Amino acid sequence: MRGKLAIPFIVINKLNGKIIAFLSFKIAYIYIIVTNYVLYMNNESKNNDENITRVITPNKRKGEIYGIVEKLSGASRLTVMCEDGLSRNCRIPGKMKKRMWIREGDLVILKPWDFQNEKGDIVYRYTRTQASYLSRNRMLPEIIDVFNER
Repeated sequence: MRGKLAIPFIVINKLNGKIIAFLSFKIAYIYIIVTNYVLYMNNESKNNDENITRVITPNKRKGEIYGIVEKLSGASRLTVMCEDGLSRNCRIPGKMKKRMWIREGDLVILKPWDFQNEKGDIVYRYTRTQASYLSRNRMLPEIIDVFNER
């Protein structure tokens, strides 16, 4: 403790109408920070008028786009029809290989390579339910919308 005497003591604090007892100021400080953050986030969500989506969408700033898997080429490679009209050869990264199985006709998010535009990496695969949700809410481009749930 470097010369300081550590004596456990109780701090009684009234916060939001509740009486709270703590053993130290450090725990009280952490609790107040966490509760203030939760209150702040609740107020932010009430004041925010943006549309809340239930599924992951492509990050356009990172260059991610929608695609439909056309053909499995083997060795974790796929041929994907993209929303910009190009057919790209994409690969499944190692962290997705065993976790997510991709089949023909699946809706995916892919990121084209910067140095070769005809190739890309798969970022995310949608389930059938998520794909139909995107189709129903008209969040998919017309060229990719093969689910026809409009």
